[in-house]
Amino acid sequence: MKIGIVLKETTSRSGSKKSDLHQLLIYEKFASEIIVHFSKHKDIEVILIKKSLIDSIITTVDKDHFDILIALGCINDEQYIIYGGVQVKYNHHSVARRGAEIFQNLLVNSTKLKDLGIIQKGQGKGRDSEGLVMEKLAIPCIIANPFPSETGEELQQLMHNYKNIFNSYVLAITNTIALL
Repeated sequence: MKIGIVLKETTSRSGSKKSDLHQLLIYEKFASEIIVHFSKHKDIEVILIKKSLIDSIITTVDKDHFDILIALGCINDEQYIIYGGVQVKYNHHSVARRGAEIFQNLLVNSTKLKDLGIIQKGQGKGRDSEGLVMEKLAIPCIIANPFPSETGEELQQLMHNYKNIFNSYVLAITNTIALL
């Protein structure tokens, strides 16, 4: 089983460069810990995909034959900001929908933020480049922000609960893999 963890290398222009870098480092640390955790499982390979352009992810996924793609959202990236709670996004794949439900439930429980439900990208209005890329992928694709917050104060509160959020994320990945 090959899992891609996507971490976009750029964040929005609206945040300060220092804040953007700090948030990116938190997400890199989080992704690295996920990789280390799953390295103990010989039948699961987790690879970090760092891309500044979302369109280049299609080439990477097709070339390297991933089974599942999970994207971490950087807080200051306007495509990922969720106001007031947790919302997990998924592509057209049926496993992605069920996986999104798993991520949503576990992240709501571990963050104690409002449950804003799951949403299929590429549906309805507001079709962004990320949604269009997800539509093109044949594999399950889930966007689940482990630290769904836009302010430094809220992020600090979530950091106090880092271990629980990490455990929820790992359990969500494990349970989503079991759906395949």
